[in-house]
Parts: sequence; structure tokens; C-alpha cells
Amino acid sequence: MPAALWAGSYDAWLGDGLGAKELLGMLESDSAAIAGQLDCYPVSTSVNRVELQAGVPNGGPDLIRPL
Repeated sequence: MPAALWAGSYDAWLGDGLGAKELLGMLESDSAAIAGQLDCYPVSTSVNRVELQAGVPNGGPDLIRPL
């Protein structure tokens, strides 16, 4: 699962007011809620390639187009 925070949690996350237990609870609850809103779909295996292909760096919008 991705680790994510709502924008409204940033100040608490970056501040000094919460302990590790509270921060972990916030991260777990925010992450679960955000993950439930994500769309997941297979993409090209080229996403994992870092080498040049035909002299061009691997990249571009084709990498995230659903298969």
C-alpha cells in the first residue's frame, strides 16, 4: 500500500506535537483512505527500464497508459 497523507495532515506530520504512535496512526488512516481512491491498472513493463531505447531515454506518457 502506498504511504500518503492528506494535505490537512501535513502540519501535524511535520510538527513537533505528535509522538511516533500518533504519527503512525495518522499515516495508516490517511494512507488507507487515499489508497481506496486510487485507480490501479497494468502498465507496460518498460516502466521498469532505465536504459536508452533507440538512443532515447525511456519515458513519456506511453509508460502510464493502461494496457
